[in-house]
Amino acid sequence: MTTRAKLQNLGDISALALDQRLAALRQAQAKRQSILDRIAALDLTPAETDLPLAAAQRAEVSYQTWADQHRSKLNLHLAQASITVMQAEAEARLVFARNSVLVGLRSRLAAAENRQT
Repeated sequence: MTTRAKLQNLGDISALALDQRLAALRQAQAKRQSILDRIAALDLTPAETDLPLAAAQRAEVSYQTWADQHRSKLNLHLAQASITVMQAEAEARLVFARNSVLVGLRSRLAAAENRQT
């Protein structure tokens, strides 16, 4: 197998790895965004009701208590999702760098072969 063929095979494998890492990154980002959306939804203003003032205030306090507890749990999930995104970004950067090196090597080899002919 020639050097050109070896670099081509490595480049193909590297491109597949890059695609896989980028897909994993997009998935991690989507999960993180979903959690952010759920946290934001907790802050929405409740709809107007026909409840008496005291009952409406009790309902609001009960909701805020529940929302605070739920927000706390979601913030833990958000922290975990953020770590996953950062790891996926680091892996994607590494694979991108390797792929870029292989593309550069193939380009240099092609240029050298063109000079020889």
